[in-house]
Amino acid sequence: MQGIEAGWWLLFFGAFGLCLGSFLNVVIYRIPRDISLREPRWSFCPGCLHRIAWYDNLPLFSYIQLGGNCRSCGMRISPRYPLIEILGALTTLILFDAFFIAHSHSGIGGYFVRTPVGATLTWQVSDDWPIYLAHVVLFGGLLAMSAIDIEYYWVDVRFTWCAAFAGFVLHAIWSPPAPDTWVRPGDAMGAAALAATATLALTALIFRARYHDPGCDHCAHDEHVPLLAPIFAGAPGAIADHEEESPEPPPTAPRSLVAVRIALWAAGLMLLLLVGGAWLDAIDVDLHLPPIIRWAPVFVLFFCLIVAGGMPRRHSDSAILAAIEAERHSARRVALGEAAMLLPAIAIGVAVWYAVTQTASADTIHAWLHWSPNREWHPVQGLATAAVGFIIGGGIGWLVRIVATLIMGREAFGTGDIHMMAAAGCVAGWPVVLIGFVLCSFLALLGWLLLVPFKRARAIPLGPWLSIAFLIVVVLYGPIVKSHWVQNVVTVFSRPAETIHNVSNLPFTPLAPED
Repeated sequence: MQGIEAGWWLLFFGAFGLCLGSFLNVVIYRIPRDISLREPRWSFCPGCLHRIAWYDNLPLFSYIQLGGNCRSCGMRISPRYPLIEILGALTTLILFDAFFIAHSHSGIGGYFVRTPVGATLTWQVSDDWPIYLAHVVLFGGLLAMSAIDIEYYWVDVRFTWCAAFAGFVLHAIWSPPAPDTWVRPGDAMGAAALAATATLALTALIFRARYHDPGCDHCAHDEHVPLLAPIFAGAPGAIADHEEESPEPPPTAPRSLVAVRIALWAAGLMLLLLVGGAWLDAIDVDLHLPPIIRWAPVFVLFFCLIVAGGMPRRHSDSAILAAIEAERHSARRVALGEAAMLLPAIAIGVAVWYAVTQTASADTIHAWLHWSPNREWHPVQGLATAAVGFIIGGGIGWLVRIVATLIMGREAFGTGDIHMMAAAGCVAGWPVVLIGFVLCSFLALLGWLLLVPFKRARAIPLGPWLSIAFLIVVVLYGPIVKSHWVQNVVTVFSRPAETIHNVSNLPFTPLAPED
């Protein structure tokens, strides 16, 4: 019975991942071409524009059934389509494996007071589905953003807005009282982050109302508008990095069909191995192999795909360097303007933090943050957790961008990447962003060294490297955060040590003490 249950969930989430990849194919194709995601509402062949029937639009299976050709005109279907679908399935399954089978992400997988000892896999999924779904939304968006960023060096931050929205909503739903090693903010930090987030949202609304008001004649000529634009970029059709207009349409066929087919077969094999290994682990078949063995090939595949995607020469290689060079003379002024626009949120956050720690309002704030309709659900604390991750994750990116730009005199970090870091912090927590950013630097450097023999581009798209770094840290989160140096950093922003319980050897986490 245990094997049937595990097999059902693996097949379900594998199919869900294939469908997610199929949708991402639509996004990756339409957004660079400035085609609406709403119209037309059906998929179509880019060659004959014929509407694709539902039975020809089944993820992966239709590609195999059609032999890789359009039924109407016989046009060759790029193997990138099934490749993205398999990558979507690999992403959902590796997260499911890490959260619910291998339990490598401490704090997820049913280890809470409401879950009895010996709970089934189905019980664990019913307990923790909100945080799993938030991660699927995040990494689905990062997959699409990475595919576009590799080709054009830009990201549409509507992906990150969607992931951040999912992070806030689903963290409000998923708020177990004391998960092991999941960083919950203290009262002062949580209240300050919520205040800073609300200030940023209000500033964004004011900026958009002013900048997009057709009756405001001076808005388009206001010298402060360009300074605000990078912070609140992401309106429909906006590009978050360097280019201000839609890039040239990508080719309808890959530059190297052989390489893509090899990657497709490799991804399919890894998908089967991942499902098989996770199923054997779920039914307690001990292969004497740690879970990282079945995850490592997936990480290597993603790494190789990013490197391979950067090998061909593209028009955007020279365009991005030209854009950076053109903005060089105003880079420091823009960085100072961005810092100024962030000051209200920083000031209000610091003021709230001081008020909670130094005034008599601490008890009121504590009661508000820990309000709960029952002992297991703390929605405000869940929102505070997402807000702290959002503020610290984005703050790391803004700090690097502003400081590096002021030092070097040219743009050093794209605003789209900062939006990615903020969204990742909102969903996965700020430790994932901090550790992932460090790991990303090494991965990007290694990838750049491998690309040097093929082209001389001095700019590399950082979005894909951030995505793979975040995925690695999320999947291996438990072992990473248990290291001594990470624990020292985490305690600075989390609850006092006496409220964090060491429950690594227990089947559940006890309730936090009531104040």
